[in-house]
Amino acid sequence: MKTNLILVVMLLFLCNKAITQPIAPLGKKWKKIETLSDEFNKDFDEKKWFKPLWNYGKPVNMKAKNSGVSNGYLWIKATNDTTKGDNERWFETSRVQSRAKIKFPMYTECKMITAHISAYNTFWLNNGDINNRDEIDIVENNSRPSCDCQPDFPWQMNSQYFIAKNGKTERNKGNFDNRNLPNNNPLKGVRWNEDYHTVGAWWIDKNTVQFYLDGHPAGKVVSIQDFTREQHLIWDLWTEEANFLGGLAKRNHLNDNKINTMKVDWVHTYELVDNTSLLSDKVSFKDTPRTIYQKKEYSFTVNYTASTEREIVVGIYKDNKWIASALEKVTKGKSSKLVTVKLPVVLATGNGYSYKSHIRPLNTTWREAISNDEVNNVTVVTPFKQLVPNGSYFITSNLNKQRLLARALESHSARMHDPANFDDQKWIFKHLGNNIYTIKNQGTKRFLEVPNRKCINGANVTTWRSASDNHQKWKIVENGNGVYGLKPLHCKNLGLDISDGAIDANVQIWDYNVNNNHQKWMITGTSVVNNKSISENNSKSSLKRVEKLLFFPNPSKEKIVILGLKKGDEISIYDLQGKKVKALKSNRKKEEIIISDLSQGIYLIKVNNKPPYKLIKK
Repeated sequence: MKTNLILVVMLLFLCNKAITQPIAPLGKKWKKIETLSDEFNKDFDEKKWFKPLWNYGKPVNMKAKNSGVSNGYLWIKATNDTTKGDNERWFETSRVQSRAKIKFPMYTECKMITAHISAYNTFWLNNGDINNRDEIDIVENNSRPSCDCQPDFPWQMNSQYFIAKNGKTERNKGNFDNRNLPNNNPLKGVRWNEDYHTVGAWWIDKNTVQFYLDGHPAGKVVSIQDFTREQHLIWDLWTEEANFLGGLAKRNHLNDNKINTMKVDWVHTYELVDNTSLLSDKVSFKDTPRTIYQKKEYSFTVNYTASTEREIVVGIYKDNKWIASALEKVTKGKSSKLVTVKLPVVLATGNGYSYKSHIRPLNTTWREAISNDEVNNVTVVTPFKQLVPNGSYFITSNLNKQRLLARALESHSARMHDPANFDDQKWIFKHLGNNIYTIKNQGTKRFLEVPNRKCINGANVTTWRSASDNHQKWKIVENGNGVYGLKPLHCKNLGLDISDGAIDANVQIWDYNVNNNHQKWMITGTSVVNNKSISENNSKSSLKRVEKLLFFPNPSKEKIVILGLKKGDEISIYDLQGKKVKALKSNRKKEEIIISDLSQGIYLIKVNNKPPYKLIKK
C-alpha cells in the first residue's frame, strides 16, 4: 500500500512539473541556471540571495527579520508594529533579491502561495530605479482587497512591464485571471492564497514576454522600446492605501500567522542552449569573398552543424572543374571551422571560379554528402601591390630634382626647395589601403592637404593638423620606373603639380596627365640624400640654405615675399623688355612686395647685382 502511494505521489509530481516549462524552440533546450534557482530546502543561501530593504511609501517598513528560509520554503511575513501610529511605517515586511542577473532569451518560474491580506504578493524582475529601469512584473496578487473595488483581484496575476528612461515610462499589462485556465486544470478558479500556483515568464526577445500560470500561457506583452538590461529576480510583500492596489491591509490581519505570510516553494530559471541531440548536419560558407588575389593557398571559414563526428570538405573549381580541395574533421556540435586549400599552381586571373563545400560521414566520399554549399561567380585578380611601404620619405621632382617641403615660414604652404637634410623636407607615408595614404610632414607634424576641399586647377596645396577627410588623403599611382603621381582622394582626376614647373615654386593641383613632367615625383627614403649619406651632405646643404634668397609664392597674384635680405639691399622688378616696373630698398630680412597692379606675365627680380629671379604674375 505504501509503495502504491509513493508511485501516485511521484506521478502527480511529474505531471505537475511537465506542464510548467514552455517548449523550447526547435534545436534548443532549456538549461537550468543554478545561481538563479533554489529548492529552499536548506538555509537562506546568501551566495544567491540578499535582502535590499529600500521602502515603498507609508506604511511599509522593510525589515531583514521579516524574511527567511525554513521548512522548505522562502517566506516573507507582514507584521504589525504596534508602536507606530496609522500615519507611520507600521507595516513590517521584507524583500528578497537575486545576486545574479539574466537577460533574454530566458525562462523563470516559481511555485508560490500568497498571504491572505490586502497587500501585493510579488514575483518580478528589475534593474534600475523609478526613473531609469527595465521591469517585468510576473505576478502582483492581492487575494483580499480591502477597498471593495477590485472584485477580480483574488484570481488575477496583474502581470505587466515597465521601461523607464529619463523619467518617461512605457507600460503594458497582461492581467490573466486563473478562472480562465482550461477546465482540466485542477487550479482553475483557485484563489492565490488557497493553494500554490506556479507562475513564470518567458522573456523571448528584446521586446516580447510571455507569461505562464500553472503550465498554461497567461498573457503576452510586447514593448515598443527594447529591454536592454540584465535583470534580478525579486519577491516582496507590500501595501498602500490606493484603490488600484486593492486598498490598505488591515492591521489586525497582520497578527494572524496563518494568513500574514507569502511562501515560495522553489524557483527555477533557465537559459536557451543548443540541443545537440537534435542537431541535423549542415554546412555553409561564412563571409567568403567573390574577388580574390592570385595565391597558392586560400583559407575559408565554414559554419557547420554536426550530429556526430563528421568530415568537412572545401574545394576550388574553374568552370565547374575541380582544381584542389582540403578536408577537416569536426566533432558533434554547432560551430565554425577554418579550412585551408593548397594549390599546385597559382590560379590564373579571370572569371568562372567557384568554391564548393560539403559535410559527410567519416571515411566516405562526396557521393555521401549530407549537406552542400556553393559560392559562384568568383573572380581571380593580380595581387595587390603597395607602392610605398609605410615610412619616412623625400618627395622629389623628377623634373628639377628639388624637394617638396612645408613649414610655418611660408604659412605652411607646400613648395619646392633645393635638397637639404631638414625635417620639413621629410614626409611620413601611412598606407590606408588600395595605395591611399596620409602624408605627414615630419617637421611640423601636419598633413598634406588641398584646403577647403577645392577641386579646381590651380588650387593651392598646404598642410593641416589632421587627416580625417578625403582632401587630406592621397592616391599614389605609378608613372614610370620609380616615378609616381599623387592624386588627392577627393578629386582624383587632378594631381600634385609644380606651378609652371618653376624653381622654388609653390605646388598646386592640376589636371592629371602621365606626360606632364610637373606631376612626376620620386619618393625616396630619407636615409639617402642625392645618392650619398645624409651626414656627408649636412654641412654643405645647411650652408646653401642659409645663404640663399627665398622667393614665394611663385606664381603669385597679389604679392611676393623675399627672405634672406639684408638692410639696404636694392630690389628691382623688370619686365621682359628690360623696363624697371618696381624698385625699393629693404629695411629688414623679410620684405613683401605688392604685385597686384602688374599685368599677367613673366618678370625678373634682381637683388643688388645677384642673378635675376624669374617671377610669374598670375
